[in-house]
Amino acid sequence: MESLEREFDGLEVQMAQMNFPIAKLRWHLLLALSFMLWQAAPIQAQADVLDSAMDHDPELPQAKIAHVFPENVLATWLAALRRPEVDYQYRAALTILLAHKEGLDGIKDAIDPLLETLMRPDQKAVVRLAAAQALIELDARRTAPPLLQQAHAGDQDIRDLIETALAKWKFQPAKEIWLDRLRQPDTSGSDLVLAIRGLAALRESEAISFLVEIVHSRQASWPIRLEAARALGEIKIAGSEADARSLAADTSSTSVSDRIAAAWLLRHHQGDEAVQILQNLARDPEPAVAFVALQPLFEIDPKLILPAIELVLGSPDAKVRSFGVETLFREPAVERFHLLADKLDDPHPDVRIKARQSLSSLAAKPPFRDAVTREGLKILDGQNWRGLEQASILLGQLDYKPAANRMLELLKNERSEVLVAAAWGLRRLAVPETLPKVLDHFVSIVRQAQTNQKSKRPQTLPTPAWDQQLSQLAQFMGQSRYQPAESAFRRQVPRNRGPDEEPLIGQETRAASIWALGLLHEAKADPQLARQFEERLKDVPKRMDPGENPRVRRMSAVSLGRMKSTSSLETLKRFHFKFPTLDPVSHACGWAIQELTGEAPPPPGTVKFPAGTFKNWLRETPETKSAG
Repeated sequence: MESLEREFDGLEVQMAQMNFPIAKLRWHLLLALSFMLWQAAPIQAQADVLDSAMDHDPELPQAKIAHVFPENVLATWLAALRRPEVDYQYRAALTILLAHKEGLDGIKDAIDPLLETLMRPDQKAVVRLAAAQALIELDARRTAPPLLQQAHAGDQDIRDLIETALAKWKFQPAKEIWLDRLRQPDTSGSDLVLAIRGLAALRESEAISFLVEIVHSRQASWPIRLEAARALGEIKIAGSEADARSLAADTSSTSVSDRIAAAWLLRHHQGDEAVQILQNLARDPEPAVAFVALQPLFEIDPKLILPAIELVLGSPDAKVRSFGVETLFREPAVERFHLLADKLDDPHPDVRIKARQSLSSLAAKPPFRDAVTREGLKILDGQNWRGLEQASILLGQLDYKPAANRMLELLKNERSEVLVAAAWGLRRLAVPETLPKVLDHFVSIVRQAQTNQKSKRPQTLPTPAWDQQLSQLAQFMGQSRYQPAESAFRRQVPRNRGPDEEPLIGQETRAASIWALGLLHEAKADPQLARQFEERLKDVPKRMDPGENPRVRRMSAVSLGRMKSTSSLETLKRFHFKFPTLDPVSHACGWAIQELTGEAPPPPGTVKFPAGTFKNWLRETPETKSAG
């Protein structure tokens, strides 16, 4: 048993991360509001990543990854379910759950054994929870009737788990149990919420009168009343205007929950009166109220938000401001583009990224392009770092070449975000006239780093940002075949510091310089450079020495192929693996070999990994040797 405990450590950690078993509901108003707002369809913007040309030129193949389970592993886990030990049953159920998440084929065969485990008389609560969780994860809807039976007879934890799933499955036979809870004055808060949510999922009209009573009750707690209002908004799609108007009448700071409830009641209403109430609520100074009101208005017609657009954009809540950005995008007008451009400087990254993405999409339409670039340039001429970063990216994406001179000025900006975005923008714009100043900047930063190294009072440099910036500039000069930069790039090739030290600027600058040298010497091998690149490629980890940076090795291989360095063929073959691998250096060597010989590398294939952290932990107990 001790060995089994050790092998289960990974499983316990995974289940802890999944918050299993489900915690009991907490009745704090703020948490209830947070949950509701999250459920209401949050607006999220994904942050962009400034790309590097050297990662895609050339485009190297990538091996697929397959997660493989041991053979007959399911039979092992099912055997564990049948054992009498609670620990075995519990862990087997959770292992089956995790295996399904990992995509194990045939896992549905575990449904009946799990159901049998769940229904055993006098079964321990922890095993019931694990088995029920596994059945729900397997989406075993045919087990809904016995699951409902277990929920009805079990404790709060198992009801929370099972009834949430039954609501998701829209399991009609649970309706009477949920309606009965609404009728009983002594129903606990937790069970009442489960019933309200279940009936909302079923859109059960029989619940309407009970829910209206709860919404207006002064005895019920506000989290319960908000749940009832939200359920009514799902079930009743017309006729709630009077109730909403009554709840929204009090505009004081102590009646925020009333106004949230009013907005929830009108969630699917579309009449003129409902729209007017929602528009008033969208102007509410409390963001939670405005957010709930904005969603139905947006779904009916984004134009309905425009009368309050400046209030929405000025909200202290990022999600509300994001609604404003989305509205301006859906209802584009040149005279409002300045409002959208102003959000490039929004304090929240999701909002400013969303504003930039919206402007970029609008600029794809010819009537809007000039207006977008004009507004973007205004922001780029400002001083606020957030706007400078986003405007640099926007104008770079739009290939707006008049922005290049301002981006040159921003290379020395005090904010890391700006100086990297400006370098990326210059690379994208690729204005030849900027190359001399770009090279001057590149050389000056390298010299500053060298001086800094020797100084007794070194000046602090934002090394990662300078590394990213100089990498972008090196790629720009390489793509432009800017020969004056060659000597500056050559100085970045050697690994001229100790094995445990980083280079003066950074590995990205070195990798980009080597990649750029390959372009400067395309199809004309330089013997000295070829030897240096081979040295970088051969510099693999050794004792007390981590070896060369993998990206430097990868770009060295690429440049050897691009330079047509036939003398380097044996070195390239040495580091090109014939079997499937995830090593990008190997793929770079394969590409280079093809450039030199015309011999196509084998397909990248598939790399297999053990699935998850599962182990065949059920072992037979060794037979006891007989005495004598």
